[in-house]
Amino acid sequence: MKAFGSALIALAALLSASDAAVITKGSDITAARKALVADKHPETHLQILPTTEDTNLDFWTVDEGVLVLSHSTKTGLITGLSYTLGREEPKSTRKTFDFEVESFDTTSGRLVLKTKNPSTALPSDLSSLVGKHVRLEGRFGGPGKLADYVVVPGGQVYLFGKVTGEVEHAYGSTVSIEGVLGYHSYSPSPSTEDGSKAIVAAQPPDHYYIENPNVHTIAPPAGMK
Repeated sequence: MKAFGSALIALAALLSASDAAVITKGSDITAARKALVADKHPETHLQILPTTEDTNLDFWTVDEGVLVLSHSTKTGLITGLSYTLGREEPKSTRKTFDFEVESFDTTSGRLVLKTKNPSTALPSDLSSLVGKHVRLEGRFGGPGKLADYVVVPGGQVYLFGKVTGEVEHAYGSTVSIEGVLGYHSYSPSPSTEDGSKAIVAAQPPDHYYIENPNVHTIAPPAGMK
């Protein structure tokens, strides 16, 4: 019986450690801090947002941005997550991009972002997300020049390869897409000796894409039930 009790305690500790690696709204701030430190994410004391009497903020460096954890001073639970990206420019001209975060895995570095409805969202800088695992929401469209696509804040993302999740999607519906964001840019057409453009085969447009995306329908097109 004693051995069984010890096994339960060990299992609980293992589950607690596993859960702490994925930070979401409602996570314990103390466990989140331990997980961030254990996976070598340095804390920064850069105060980019104000605090209140009931809410405190933690700032942690993640890749090229800052993960902000809002947490209650009364319960010690995380009430919100956001991710801020800023370019290395003079403060007077510096632009920052803020994203709402659904979850962050401290071990794998997987950061799942939320976006607002495309009709009301501010433009986002998709170029800063290239190479990262993202979750975006937007309007499903097609057929495009290369494939079906989703219009998200900041641009258009093509869907290449095998689509998982829900297979059937109506054009015009609001969907979520998840996967690693990529970008392909094509070289400009070569010029001849006299400076005119050489005649070459038509090139596809530069584009963002997700290979083998996971897609889910959030809402049908307007007027469709």
